[in-house]
Amino acid sequence: MMELHLFRIKLYLPRQVDLFDGEISKAKVLREIILSMPHGELRKGHTWHIGNVKAIDENSIYFAFGKTTKTTHPIYDDLTGDFTEMDYDTAPYTHVFLDLKYQVIAIAKKSALAQKVKSIGFQLKKLINRNESIQEKGYEVDVIEISDPDDFIKAVNSSYTVCKFNIDFGLPNPWDVEEDFQRPLEKFVVASNAAAGKVSVAGSNLNKECVANIARSAASTGNNGYADLRYEKDGRKVRSYLQGNPAVIRFLDIGLSAFQNVVNQVRSEYEKIRRDGNG
Repeated sequence: MMELHLFRIKLYLPRQVDLFDGEISKAKVLREIILSMPHGELRKGHTWHIGNVKAIDENSIYFAFGKTTKTTHPIYDDLTGDFTEMDYDTAPYTHVFLDLKYQVIAIAKKSALAQKVKSIGFQLKKLINRNESIQEKGYEVDVIEISDPDDFIKAVNSSYTVCKFNIDFGLPNPWDVEEDFQRPLEKFVVASNAAAGKVSVAGSNLNKECVANIARSAASTGNNGYADLRYEKDGRKVRSYLQGNPAVIRFLDIGLSAFQNVVNQVRSEYEKIRRDGNG
């Protein structure tokens, strides 16, 4: 069983370029970066690579992501009768699917690369940001794990009251963010020359539907948040966090013939998270 975790890949343009939104295709920039198959030594003796790049459809790409390093292996030499060690190259890699429309990445779990898939995403971010073209143009890429908001929303809906809701927001990037709340906050970040912010609302009985809608939008963009809940009228407050439950899809087979099916499932899972959480 192959387990793939969803990430949001965000391409930030220089602030002076952001003022002219739409002039630069972020999807095109991301495509060109992957097609260039970058590689780089991100840690001494550990060189990370993007390879095996294949277009799946008009808006999606598959690639392998892994690292090359040297290790030693104990061997027994029949000729000399001695035990010794031999150096050899290793190249563990994992499968990555990039949807350019939603700018969502699915990374397969691979313990030979890292115990946490989030760490693999971090290495991918580092490698892309070392790309010469990215640096020359002043772009910056972030790769952020997407949380599945279902448990958070269930906790909100099953509570007696929602007393407080806190949500993070950052620079504008995804085109499909919630329009009434999140997009104006992102514009405020740009106008104030900030990098990120938080907003908190509190009351005796916050609107649960509103909280759930904002939570879905925040989760889909890789942002975090929490809510303080009461499950009884005079009960103590319990804090429920949006992050911590990664969005995951599973497949028995992700061979070449299954690539389109994987991409379709990635899109479906993202749409479920973003829009209604009901599947």
